[in-house]
Amino acid sequence: MPLAMQLWNVYRSHALGKLMQDNGIKVIPCIQFADTNSYEFCFAGLPKNSTLSLSSVGVMKNKDAFEIWKRGTTQAIELLTPTNIIFYGSMPEDFNFNDIKITHFKNRR
Repeated sequence: MPLAMQLWNVYRSHALGKLMQDNGIKVIPCIQFADTNSYEFCFAGLPKNSTLSLSSVGVMKNKDAFEIWKRGTTQAIELLTPTNIIFYGSMPEDFNFNDIKITHFKNRR
């Protein structure tokens, strides 16, 4: 995805989250990123030491995509230090979430 679209989608996600929060809806932000160049703006504004959501849908069957996912997820965990992760999709067997509490929801497809 071109950089302009990545920035637009992050902006849109954050704007909708703020709108929901301003109207009394509890929001659990989702960790999303593209490549290493996107980390700075993708993780900006996400809460530290809180609950975040994460998905593995679309990356588990492609070795390159899974490696990108592992690097980005590792970076997000280091920067944001989540206490809980709501996880959707196939749980990767070779990824260490350390002491983070994981609530796992399987992809039903």
